[in-house]
Amino acid sequence: MSSGAYMLDYGIFYNYRHAIELYLKVIIEFDPEKEGENYKKWHDLLWLTEKLEDQLGESLPDWMKDRIDDFYQIDPKGEAFRYAGKIKMQASSDNHKEFWVDLRQLKIVMSFLCQEFERILQGEPIVAWHQLL
Repeated sequence: MSSGAYMLDYGIFYNYRHAIELYLKVIIEFDPEKEGENYKKWHDLLWLTEKLEDQLGESLPDWMKDRIDDFYQIDPKGEAFRYAGKIKMQASSDNHKEFWVDLRQLKIVMSFLCQEFERILQGEPIVAWHQLL
């Protein structure tokens, strides 16, 4: 397998990250014209999550925020997976820019996350992680 085979996964990661971003924007009824100077944060998952929590009047469960933060920590601007090989990924002293991702587990986690976003859109209460299993 070539040394660039890992880049085949970037499309999956980009689409999952983009799905999270779009869910957050739909739920908070994001309107770029109303945001003014916040246009720089249009792709900032943490900022969008804070806006959602403000709108809900409560914090999202830790498991949801942790999964959103996972994507944010690797790709804070929504560009690393979109422009694979052109934009450098965030690196911390812990991750050294290399990650192991179980794609089957990621699919399951994203399914749970999207179910919760759908519940929020329907005005239903958020459920705890263990209740989803």
